[in-house]
Amino acid sequence: MTRLSSDASRKFWLVSKVAAFALAVAVVVGSSGASCGTAPPDGGGDGNVDPCDITKQNGGTSPVVLSGESELGSPNAPVTVMEFADPQCPFCARFTNNTFGTLKSEFVDSGKVRWIYRHFPLDNIHPNARTGARAVECAGLQSKFFEYLEQIFATYDNNTGKVTLLDGSSSTAIANLKQLAVNQGLDANAFNSCLDNSTTANAVESDFQSGVSLGVTGTPSFFITYQQNGQTVTKVVAGAASTACFETLLNSALREAGVQ
Repeated sequence: MTRLSSDASRKFWLVSKVAAFALAVAVVVGSSGASCGTAPPDGGGDGNVDPCDITKQNGGTSPVVLSGESELGSPNAPVTVMEFADPQCPFCARFTNNTFGTLKSEFVDSGKVRWIYRHFPLDNIHPNARTGARAVECAGLQSKFFEYLEQIFATYDNNTGKVTLLDGSSSTAIANLKQLAVNQGLDANAFNSCLDNSTTANAVESDFQSGVSLGVTGTPSFFITYQQNGQTVTKVVAGAASTACFETLLNSALREAGVQ
């Protein structure tokens, strides 16, 4: 398993993201058309069509992977999955809580899949999502990116359909995020300073703009990329697909990549 393990590496990652954002082609797109995706049958959904049924080729456009991404798994894995998610999105929470653990065990921990996470806060429908994403980045500066993110998603309430830690006013969400940092054993002073000073705002915006450039309009969205006969193949899953769907897609990608 590969993840950033020091403050220095996280700071290098933040600089890389900001630089990539500055060099990116400017794309002006509002978030009014964005949506928080449908739920899978095994993720507490309500019978919507599993996004596995509408997975499509991405026309050759592949995500650019930067040095020092927020990632799990081997950097040399034959298949890369890039996830765009919103910490206040209930469907993102359901995916993390109900599906990702199985995928991590089967594909990421075994070295077959490299999993990259990028922020895509849907500001128009989730007013505290960007603050939550910045907080996750602040936790990442203390090597707790995924642990902190998972704890945010763990507060999803199936009865209300909300990620309760980020529900409510901005001040309530900030207080909750700071308390979570304490609960996670982070340096509270460093975390609070990071969050209060918007230290990680550019990193979150860089992630968001990379999603915009790839056509992401809702969360969660996934880009599955690999090499087949010397050609890069990218498939897109728009929505919190089921565990069975992802297992089928990833096994297919591994076969096409010549791994199994």
